[in-house]
Parts: sequence; C-alpha cells; structure tokens
Amino acid sequence: RDLNEYLFEPSKLVAKVTDIYLNFAEYDQFCSAVSNDGMSYNEQLFPQAIEVLERIRHPRERIDAFLKLGEHIKTIADQHKEDDVIYNDAPEEYIDQISSILMNDPVMLPSSRTILDRSTVIRLLLDNQIDPYTRDPLHMQ
Repeated sequence: RDLNEYLFEPSKLVAKVTDIYLNFAEYDQFCSAVSNDGMSYNEQLFPQAIEVLERIRHPRERIDAFLKLGEHIKTIADQHKEDDVIYNDAPEEYIDQISSILMNDPVMLPSSRTILDRSTVIRLLLDNQIDPYTRDPLHMQ
C-alpha cells in the first residue's frame, strides 16, 4: 500500500504530536500526567521522535525543546517510581480502591460512604456520575 495514496505521512504526524506536547510543556500537571500514563508513556519514544524530527529537518529549537521536555518527563517518571517503592507497603486504608494509588486527597462518597482519592471521583463524575458501589447518582458538592 502507498501511504501517500491515503495522505498518511507518519513523519508529519510525529512533528504535530511533538508540537502539541511542547505547547503543554510549561504545565507541570501535563508533564506529570504523561509520566503517569502507564499505557502509553515509554521513555524510549522520545529519542525515536527526535530522530524523526531531525530526519525531516524540524526546527532545531523545537527539537531541543522536545529533548528537554523528554528529560523533564523522565525525571518525573523516575520520581514516581521512587515514590511507588516508598509507598508500596502503605496500609490498605490509604490506597484508593478503584485506581490502586496512594490517596493524596481522600473524599467520601455520600451514598456508599466509600473513601476514594479526589482524582478518582472526578473521573467517575466525568464518566457517568454514578456511585460505583451503590449505583446512586453522584454529584460534586
């Protein structure tokens, strides 16, 4: 198959995705979210993307900025791994039952009285606004 026939240009796609990352690079919450994304974060992808950017002669300052971003995200990911080791033996009552993370901001669901991390509750509210334990409506108060 000819990729050009379908107007699919992987190199340009890599350039666009890296530019999107660079647009959010100043936000620590974004960098932390990327490093925490166990399904798609892989530190090896950053050097591969840089190779593509160099091959297509993407602007040098953008390549350097992306390299710096990759290093920053790797530092955050390494810190998360370190934290995981430290908190690995945390008591069960401090672990979120749904996301299996150590709770930083515990909140109680009103109907089931279950305690979860606020980030988990926010995801529940974005998804279907139902308490997963009682199936009662769930609202932010």
